[in-house]
Amino acid sequence: MFTEISILNGGTQLIRTDTIIRFRPSFGSFEPPNATALDYAKQRLYSADSPEKIVEKIGSALAIAALTTPNKLPLYVDAAKVIDIASPIPEHHHPKARAVIRLEPNIRVQVRETPKQAERKIAEALGQLAEVTS
Repeated sequence: MFTEISILNGGTQLIRTDTIIRFRPSFGSFEPPNATALDYAKQRLYSADSPEKIVEKIGSALAIAALTTPNKLPLYVDAAKVIDIASPIPEHHHPKARAVIRLEPNIRVQVRETPKQAERKIAEALGQLAEVTS
């Protein structure tokens, strides 16, 4: 299955849905404004679609867990790609990060949720997918 993603030049790109790892609104001066950063298959794409629109497009094809970045942006991850959840290292991670999640293929994301809160959201997403596919 493929998901059609709107790209910044006005066109579209088809991405194999099961390769999507995470996505979030773009931020900072190093990313295009008003875009969504979408990581898939060791690639990054900047989309004109909002993160919520991408969730809608993916539908029940992935177990999407909604989390929060340290700077309060929504972060969506494929819960099935979560490898582990750790406590942050204060001198190494963002001061507002309460957990660090490692996703396949070895991508780390910092979130505001505690490890237990993140675990619950990931488990809920996986449970919702199981209900839809069974």
